[in-house]
Formats: sequence, structure tokens, C-alpha cells
Amino acid sequence: MSAKWRRVQAWDREHLTGVLTPVRLIIGALSTITLAVVLLVGISLYSVLASVPIGMLALGLTWLMYIAVCMAAVAVPALGLAALGRALVKKQAPRFVATIAAILTGGIAGALVWVQWIWPALRFDEVYGTGFRLFPQFVAAYQGTTLRRLPAFEMTELEFYAWWPMQAMLILFVTNMIVATIRRIEFKFVNIGVLTVHTGIVTIAVGSLYYQVFKQEGDTLLVASSTGGVGQAQQAFFDREDPALWVNAGMGWEQRPLGGKLPRYNDYSLLAGTAGVIEPIQPELEPGRPLRIETRRRDASIVPEDITLSIVGYATYAEPATMLIEQDPPRSDPRPVRRVFFVIDRFPEGMPMPAGAPPISPDEPQRFAFLLQPDRPNASVVDLSQMSVQSWRGIESERWAMLADESTLGGPVSVTITVPAAAASITLTSGDLRRPVEVADSGWTVTLEQVLPEPPFPIVTEGYRDTTSSVAMVRVEPPEGAGEPFTRWVYHRFPEISQDILDDTLDDGRPNRRDPDPAIDIHFIDQSQLFQVYLNEHTRSDRVDLIVRWDDGLIVREGLRGGDRVQLPYEGLSFEVGTRWADVIERERPIPVPAIDQEGDFIGRHDRAMMAVEVSTVDADWSRTVWLPFARYSDLPDLRASTQRRVELPDGRWLALVFGRVQQRLPGFQLRLIDFEMLAYDHRGAPRDYQSLVRVEPLPDSTRPSMPYDHVTKLNAPLKAPFLWSDSRPLVSNLVGEILSHLQPTQFKFSQAGWDRQGWEESQELVDQGLLERPAARFTILGVGNNPGIHVIALGGVLMGVGIPWAFYVKPWLLRRKKLRIQRELAEATSNPAARPAEPATPARQTETIGAPS
Repeated sequence: MSAKWRRVQAWDREHLTGVLTPVRLIIGALSTITLAVVLLVGISLYSVLASVPIGMLALGLTWLMYIAVCMAAVAVPALGLAALGRALVKKQAPRFVATIAAILTGGIAGALVWVQWIWPALRFDEVYGTGFRLFPQFVAAYQGTTLRRLPAFEMTELEFYAWWPMQAMLILFVTNMIVATIRRIEFKFVNIGVLTVHTGIVTIAVGSLYYQVFKQEGDTLLVASSTGGVGQAQQAFFDREDPALWVNAGMGWEQRPLGGKLPRYNDYSLLAGTAGVIEPIQPELEPGRPLRIETRRRDASIVPEDITLSIVGYATYAEPATMLIEQDPPRSDPRPVRRVFFVIDRFPEGMPMPAGAPPISPDEPQRFAFLLQPDRPNASVVDLSQMSVQSWRGIESERWAMLADESTLGGPVSVTITVPAAAASITLTSGDLRRPVEVADSGWTVTLEQVLPEPPFPIVTEGYRDTTSSVAMVRVEPPEGAGEPFTRWVYHRFPEISQDILDDTLDDGRPNRRDPDPAIDIHFIDQSQLFQVYLNEHTRSDRVDLIVRWDDGLIVREGLRGGDRVQLPYEGLSFEVGTRWADVIERERPIPVPAIDQEGDFIGRHDRAMMAVEVSTVDADWSRTVWLPFARYSDLPDLRASTQRRVELPDGRWLALVFGRVQQRLPGFQLRLIDFEMLAYDHRGAPRDYQSLVRVEPLPDSTRPSMPYDHVTKLNAPLKAPFLWSDSRPLVSNLVGEILSHLQPTQFKFSQAGWDRQGWEESQELVDQGLLERPAARFTILGVGNNPGIHVIALGGVLMGVGIPWAFYVKPWLLRRKKLRIQRELAEATSNPAARPAEPATPARQTETIGAPS
């Protein structure tokens, strides 16, 4: 305890009394070293909680128990035998030897007992659940989850360190360090070391607080000019972490920051917006925890005041899927949906089991449900391994009559050709392949060239994408003078998109196609499966007509209702007509991605997340929930169009919504991309470096003498703005600007973070063909960040680096010099009594009061 600290304590006890006692207690606590140690331990524990999974921390308790039991198993027999040996042997030397031998013997015996019996019984087996483990379910559930990822926190690492408990501990630690330094340490030359160390610690803590408050990170995308000049200006960047809801009500886009309220690591209300859904929801899909976040409305919001926007669901890592919701009342152009069932009472012998079908129980029928949308070709077919169902609404009577015609049975292929003008018709089967046949006496000759299970090229007709069908290719030779020969592609499932392929080609080498020639009709029926079911929905009722075809049989039923069942040609197998919905609408919903398939780089960053937004009106008592995928760059029209979702209100108004990130304005300047270059290791090797030539210029309404200027930014050589050292300015201005730029949070650095690799490679191919002079990228991505207070932290480190050697080496050396000097003076005084100073007269009584005026 220093003399200064004793004087300070005495002064406090004398003056800070009565109503000032709490002040004395608080100041005293802030002056103690104990508080500093407690705060440092708290900060260390806080850092552990931020980085170490809580399941691992809980598992540590079990290992402490293991260690305690192991030590007891070894120590108990060792100490027991040692006590027995000391009791039996009375002489000093033999008793010492006996004690050591007893400890070794007992310890070895205890270790063997531990290895052979105790540890095998205690060791926890995760497969069978045997053994001893504290909180086994908790450890298994959170073995990779840190505290900040729990639903009660939902914070990134930076947010967790910037949370108020850490800031409070840092502020209290800085206060404690300052108060303790002032009140306990003498301000003398010899104490410069410890004073410098304390100042360095305070500087580091203050710099850390400053860094946490003003730190910003993000990225911005600079688009190149399509004409080869300077690209469009970019005046903002997107925050790395903070999400936002972007809203457009017809007057531009407005962002509503969600701050730290939106979750990151856990799912919430996954079933939001699924009321009225007719598509079965995954039975294993848990709804998750409830969520409701009211978005904050700005004073000058473009959204009408009677419309509220709330976040009611969140999927942390999901893929969008389509769900069907009943529309009641139906729209003027409805889209009906029918549910159908295959019912299996007993699986027929010899019939292949459908892919993915569960084992059939002999006591309980199995029902396999499917949804059919007759107005959507890509959703109108259910195709199983050996059976299929296809649905239409108002099919052409000629096609329906042909499907119901028994004469088309008898083989896997039936191709009926009709020449209406000559009233001539023939039917070809698989036995007629590659054999020219004349259509009666019409003069038309046809050849069934081949039948393919799938078309040789994907179907690209609008509305039919992602569909497939078997196709028959029929070579047609018209009568002399009636036109040129052609090949007709006839689709079994979608005859309406059949087309004629002419012998000549287009200028670009593609086949010359046209609509089917009406002078000849060709119908193709593929009956290669065990059986096919065809449904024709009535347009003015909920009834449906049905045709079932197999190789040698046919079933035709008309006017079936929901619940009617038709026995199929296999015993124990039937087809049931289910519920019909007159009109449905499509909406998106999230399908969570299993944890094993998730990429770690995207966890907690919203990149693979979906968010449910409830749009509601106060007066009309109307609401609708829509799920939004994440848009990383919501300011680009092309990218925004693919991720935005439009909500129509009952009164005709609309809102466009985008789930994106908070956009921050650059402080008084903007950026433009002039050029981008990828530097390879050799002529066509792997990328060695990327560099962007960027122009920094003031905003149209800003005046900055240091702008504009061009600068090259590379991976390891970032651009710094708005201040950049310039030889055109005086040295003093550069020095002052450089110092201030390291302290101001508005000084940013822009580093190369991404580039248009696809565009570069595509343009490189054009260069190889001689169509371009050099490759180019359509955009570049720059990482944006500032480092406020980082140099303050560095200064604190320098102060500690200077102060610690002083405190450990210079101060002891100074004290030794002083001690030697005092000893030398005392020795001189002892050897020369005449040089000894005269002692002052001692009064009879002297009273000293500490702190009293002299």
C-alpha cells in the first residue's frame, strides 16, 4: 500500500462522511485493484461465451466430475495405505520409506481400478446413451452453438462484443483504471513506467469503445459502362450485417432498417401465410417460435398511413417452394385444381412398386395423393414408374374421342393419320416403323420414323417449360404440287404444341419450324405404361370425366364427383377422384435446408434466408403474408426484379417488397468504375490479382478541393477515400489530413472483393474469335470499411510497450541508484561526525493531524 493511498483513504474518512458516505464507498470501490481483476475476469468470460459453444461448456462440467472421481479413485487408496503405514511403523526413517511405498502402491492400485472398472462405467456412449454425462440432451443439441446464436440473443460476433454488457464492463474498467491511477500512484519520475502502462490500457479500452460504436463494414457494386466509358455513379454501400425491408408503393423505394431485431440463426413461424393452403405441408416441418416485428415508419414515408408492415416469420437457411392457396371467391379467369388418389388395398403381384412408396400394410389401405392443375401443362401430369395421370379442362372433343376409341388399343404405339379433305384415315403401330405408307387414296405418304420417350431438345414453348413427353416423328410427303415434304413432331401429352420441321434451315443453322399443316392431322397415343388415366374437368361444374387405358382394355366414366372411386385393371388397386378447388393462387413458402447441406459461409448472414412480411390495412381489416427471398444488392433493377414480390390490395393499390440490406450513403463523394482487369499468372492461368480503376468524385451538391481523382484498387492495395495523400497539396495539409483521416469514422477504404467472372470469360471467348479487342467485366464488387479508433488502440499498445520495460527495468535501476546514494551518504555521515546535520530540538509534546493545515 503506497503512502499516497494511505493519505487519500485518511482524507476520505475525514471528509466524505454522513450523506457523502455513498460517494466514499463508490470512489473507494473504483480505486481498488480487486475491481479491476474482477472486470478483467468478466471480460475474459464474456469472450469465452462469444466463441466457445455452450454445449462444450456444459460438457466441461462432466469432465470436471470425471477428473474429480479419477483423483478420488487414486488418492483414497494411496492416502489410506499411507496412513496405515505411518500408524504401523514408528521409527522415522522406515516410516518415511513405508509412507512413500504405500502412496505408490495405493495410487497404482487406484489407477488400475479406475481404468478397469470405474472409467468404463462412467464413459458416456452417445450411440446407446449409457454412462454418465450431465445434461446429455443439452450437450447434444448445442454442441456447436455459441451463446450469441440462441433465440434470446441472435447476434453476430461483432454485435455480441458491442452489446451493452461488454461496453459497461469496458467503461467501468476504464473508470476504475483512471481513478485508481490518480488516487494510488505518486506522479513521480520513477513511476513513469506504470503510469504509461495504465495510460496505454485506458487508451486501448477507449479506442475499443470508439471502434465498436462507429465501425462500419459492407460492400458496393460498381457497374461498368456498356459503351466502354465511365460507369454509372455509386453513392452508397450496403451494410455487411444489418437487414432492411425495401418498400415501393409506386413513388420510389424506401428502406426500413430492421436493426438487431431480425433473427439470424433460428427459424420462426415457418407456417406463416399458409392459411388456406391446399398443398400438403411437410409433416416434419415444425412451425418454429412465434415472431412479430413491427417495422418503423419514417416521417416522410411513401407508404400510405393506413398500411402497416410487420415481420411475422423467418427461415434462416431455406429454399423457396410454391404452395397453392384457395382463392374464394374465384377470379374471372380461375385456375382449378383437383386432388386425386391411388388407393392400394393390396399391391398387385407382378406390378412394380412406385418409386418412394412405403411398404404396403395388409390390414390398412394406402392412399397416394396428387394435385393436378389442368390449366398448367407442367402441373397437369403425374408420372409414376408404370402409371400416369393427365388432366385437361375442356379438351378437344376429337382428342378425347380418340383416347376413348377401342380401335387405338393393342400396342405400345398408336399413330392415327387423317386427311380431312379426302376423308382418309389410317392407324400406324410400332410394327410400321420406317415403312412408307400411303394414307388411303389421298396421295399423302407417311413414314413413322421413330418414337422417343423424350424429345431430343427441351421444350421451350412458353407455359410448357420443364415438361416432357414422348414424341413421334412422322415423315410426311404431300401429293405432287401440294407442298414440300416435312417431318412432324407429335407430342403424346401436349398435341397442341406439335410442329412441322422443314428440310431447310435458318440462317443461324437452327431447324426451320412451323405450325402443323392443317391439311393432315396426326394423333399419337403412347400406351407403353401399364395403364394411363386421363381426366377432363367440366368447365361449369365440379364434375370430371375419366378414361383409363391399358394394353388391351379401356374404362370410360363421365360425370364423376369428388369421392367416386374407379377400380383399375389390377386387383386391389383403384383410382379415386378427390376434392376440386375452383380457383387457386400460387405463393411462396420456405423449405428449410438440412444442417448437413448448409454452407457455413452463409449461416447467420441472411444470404440463404427468407422473411415473411404481413401487409395489413387498418380500416379494411385485410391482411396478406408474403415470403421474401434475400436480395444482396437491392439497388440494381435487374437483381431486384427477381427477388421482389408484389402485393395487390383490395382497393387496387399495390406494394412491391424486397428483403435486402441497409444501404448507407457515402460521406460526400461517389464512385465510378472506369476499368477492370484480371491479372493471371500466365497468359491463361489462374487469377493472380484483380484491379479496378475507380474514380472518386464529389457529389453534385458537394465541393471538395481534393476531388475528383482516379485510383487503382487491388486485393492488397485498397483505395482510401475521401482523403488521399496528394503531392499537389502542401506537406502540412497532407500531414493534418492524414492524422484526421485515421481518427474520423467517415474515412473509408475500398478493397477488391468480387468481380464478374462469367462476363470476363464470355468476353474472353469473343476476344479469341477476334470480335473484341480485350476482355471486360460488367461489374466489380468493392469491400467497404472504416477503422475508427484502430490507431488509438495501436497508440495504447505502443504506450504499454514503452511503459512495461520502464516499470520492470528502468524503475528498479533508478531505485537501486537512489538506495546506493542514500547508503553512501549515511556512510559518509557516520565516518565524519562533524558533517552530520544538527538534530532539531524535540518539543515536550507534538501532535500531527493528517490533512490539517501546517
